[in-house]
Formats: sequence, structure tokens, C-alpha cells
Amino acid sequence: MRARDVYKTFDPTGSANEKQNIGSEYMAWGDLDKAEKYLTSALQDQIKLSEAGQCFFCYHQLGDLYFKKQNYQKALQYYIRGKQYCIEPELKAINFVSFAAVFLQLHSNDSAWIYLDSADKIRKKEKLGIFYTNGILETDYTFYKYYIASGNEKLALQYLKEALKEATLSQYLPIELKYTYELHSYLLNKGDSLQAMRYLIQYHSIQDSLNANNTRTRIVNFESDQQAQHRENEIEHLEIQKTNQRTYYLIGMAFLLMISLGAFSRFRYIRRAEKEKLTAEFKNQLAMAEAKALRAQMNPHFIFNCLNSINCFIIDEDHKLASEYLIKFSRLIRLILENSSSETIPLEKELDALKLYVVLESLRFENKFTCEYQIDKCLNIKRTLIPPMLLQPFVENAIWHGLMHKETAGIINITFKKSGPRLLQISVTDDGIGREKAVELNSKSGTHKSYGLEITSHRFEMMNKLNFPGAQMHIVDLKDERGIATGTRVDLIIPY
Repeated sequence: MRARDVYKTFDPTGSANEKQNIGSEYMAWGDLDKAEKYLTSALQDQIKLSEAGQCFFCYHQLGDLYFKKQNYQKALQYYIRGKQYCIEPELKAINFVSFAAVFLQLHSNDSAWIYLDSADKIRKKEKLGIFYTNGILETDYTFYKYYIASGNEKLALQYLKEALKEATLSQYLPIELKYTYELHSYLLNKGDSLQAMRYLIQYHSIQDSLNANNTRTRIVNFESDQQAQHRENEIEHLEIQKTNQRTYYLIGMAFLLMISLGAFSRFRYIRRAEKEKLTAEFKNQLAMAEAKALRAQMNPHFIFNCLNSINCFIIDEDHKLASEYLIKFSRLIRLILENSSSETIPLEKELDALKLYVVLESLRFENKFTCEYQIDKCLNIKRTLIPPMLLQPFVENAIWHGLMHKETAGIINITFKKSGPRLLQISVTDDGIGREKAVELNSKSGTHKSYGLEITSHRFEMMNKLNFPGAQMHIVDLKDERGIATGTRVDLIIPY
């Protein structure tokens, strides 16, 4: 938006291009109304400026917008208007694929095939790839949709794999992520649990790469800004020294020298204050990046445990239970993906993910334990915000180290209540064998080290550095009157 405002003063083309960019960003965020407003305004400017390529882009984006709104007739109208601006071969191919996608939604498979075939011929003749500045050429993926609609599952799967192969070669991670998850969902629906699991692991590997790249980029950009600012400060400092020296030699008066020294001292004081402010901001940025990295580590750790369970079912040839478990696991992964992208989430969403995790673990261990939830009536779980994936490691610890060694069925009790103004107390209590006995047994067997609990402890340190000062975690060993362990309770105090 700032770039658009600057361009307005001297470059109408640049201003129109920035409007397109703003509309594209709003569409990526899902705000379709604002996206349409900016794209329509940009289109009017581009038509006046006779920018053919940019006009195509605007029409194409508006068509995609109405495609997302499921208004396929309106989408088709925009794609048709954009056709007149298809000068380059790749623009024609993208336009034809968009036509085909609309006709598939309108159940006009014959029309879809005509445009798909035309796009494919252009692609082969021009040796086109998948990613371009003015759009993405999803020919193979649309062929996959066509053959799904036509009932030819063999060719559908073949084109979907080909689409993923081409996306991987393009090194454009968002589209590669989309096709990988589509393959996972397709194979899962067809009952091929092993292949589905393979693509799910690949999907999370790509997702972790995107998250890691984003975090590293933010840190590197911030450090670069600091270095640039430091160089500017040095240059300004040298310039001031030269000015002071010139003033001293030209005027040679003690009074003016004192004024100069006073001004210089004031300048250094301001610069020192600015430097301290920048240092504090830099430390805060690093703390935020470390907190996000710790939260991202929870996903691979938890995924490894669940995939281990699925593998056990497959080895035991219990394919029905493996499929059921994988479906629930996929739902849980979707919840985790939605939740982990935010610094905080409503307690209600955290509970949904936790309950699904408990169901999965209960299936895995043949209902050897039950879990009870007690929520204070005065607590609004839809408005109470907490960091995501906070409770699962404690419940996991209760199951693995507290209840699995019991000969009888165990119980986990989770309570939520207010403990003061803007303070939430969560208690996770189990009636297991206690921490001392669990440490003794685990040291002998060397199994299931609790990485999740260790990571969560670091997360509490980061929470206190950022937006949750006063966050606390206490672990209490429960014993009867004879001093025999009767379980463990974890108390969490979280500001919200």
C-alpha cells in the first residue's frame, strides 16, 4: 500500500501493479471482498494504460476469485474476457486450463476435455513448466480432476503423480504441498493406507521446510537491517565529527565549541537510547523465533509416535483398525496444522485436538485408561486464549510413564478453572505408579524418553519472555498416608 501511494505521484503503471499485488494478498488471506475491490480497480487502470499482460492477470485473478466463491458462471465470464489479452503461449495455456476447471465444475466434461487438450498441446510445443509470473499452469492436476469426474481412477492417479513430479521439479513449495496432500487424501479414500502414510510424511516434511525457511528468513532480514543501521550510524557519526572539527577550526571560539560538544553529547544520548531500543527489539524477535521453533518441534515428535502405532497395526495385519486410526490421525494432523500457525488459539480448539489425541492413544492401548474433563462453568473456552499444543505432552507423559505400567485400568482427570484475574489453572492428574517408579522402570528398559515434556519446559521459558509473563508449571507427586505413590499431578498457571 505504501508503494502504491508512492507510485501515484510519478508512475501510474507502478500504482496499478501494486493494486494487483494488494488484491492478490487479500485473496491469499481469504478476504475475497477486499481482493475483488483492489483487483477491479487495478483492472480499470490497466485497461486505460493498455497493459495487455497485466490485464490478463487481473481478469485471471478475478476469475479465480469467483471460482473460490463457487460462482462458476461469473468466473467463466472473466476467463473469457481475459482471453483477448493472451499474447504469450503460456498465458493461452493458463487460460485454457482455467476454462477446463470451470467446465468440470459445471459437469460439462466434453468441453473441459477440449480446452485441456488444447492447453496440453501448447505446453508440449512450447515445453512449458508449471510456474509463471502471471499464474500457475496446472495442466496435469486438471487432467487428474477430469479423470476423477470421468471415473477413470487409473489415469487420474497417474496424472496426479505426474503433477506432483512437475511441482517438485519447479521447486515451488506451496503447489508441491497442495499436490502431496491431495495424493495422501486420494490414496486414503481408496484404502491404500501405506502409500497414504508415505505421502503424509512427505507433506509434513515440506511443511516443516516452509516453516523453517520462514523463520530463518525473518531472523536473517532482521540481522541485515541491524547491520545496515549500524553502518548508517557510523557514517553519521563520522560526518558529525567532520562538521564539529570544521566548526572548531573556522570559528575557534570556546563558546561555540561548548555548544558543539553539548549538541554532540545530546546526539550520542539519543543514539544510545535508540541502540538500546533496537537491541531490546532484536532480543524479542529472537525469543519469538525460538518459541515458534520449539512449537514446530512438537509436530514431528507427536507424528512419529502416531505413525509408530499405525505401523504396529499394519504389522499385526489389522488393516481395518489401521485405516480407522489413520483417518482419525489425519483429522488430528489437520487440527494441529490449523492451530500451530497461530501464537494463541481458543481453549476450545486445544480441547478438540487433545480429545482426539486421547481417543487415538486409547485405541492404541486397547482402552487401558479413561480420560475425564472438568471445566469451570464461569470459564469461556471460546474466548480464553492459550498457546497451541500445550497440554498434549503432559497427557502423553501421564499415559506412558504413569498408567502403562499399571496392572489395572487407569484414569486421567483434566480440570480447567480460573485461579485469579486473567489467570487460567489447568491440572492434569493421573492415578499411575508415580514418577520415582517410572524413572526406575524406564532406566532399566531405556524406552520412551519424554522429549515432548522437555520441549514444553522450554516453551514455558519462552512464554514468560514474550506475551505470557507469570506462566508457571508445577509437578506434584501424589502419595497416600503410608507414603506410597498414588499418581502424579501437573498444575499449569497460564495468563490469558
